[in-house]
Amino acid sequence: MVLRFIAKAGGTVWLELHVSTIREPDGSLRELGASAIPLPNHGSFKVEQAGDGYAVRPVVRWADLVRDNPRQSIVFGLILLSLSGKVPFESIKEIIKSLLLP
Repeated sequence: MVLRFIAKAGGTVWLELHVSTIREPDGSLRELGASAIPLPNHGSFKVEQAGDGYAVRPVVRWADLVRDNPRQSIVFGLILLSLSGKVPFESIKEIIKSLLLP
């Protein structure tokens, strides 16, 4: 579950909350564990109404995908380049092999 809190200074703090339980054989609660993981506060979350409550989802941007997956982004760009027909597919295939194989 993703939660939003307002800090004393007025800023927004986003946390990903995980809760789990350990129960006795009869079903009664034995232990309760929780962890809160702070999420980056870059303001790219979207709040949507979902069922009876709200869902908070990160908004993925192209720049984030390229930054986090540079090799895959290069391969994707090369595939698009080969589809344009301006570069022979065999050349693209050799470049992709050299990028992906150690």
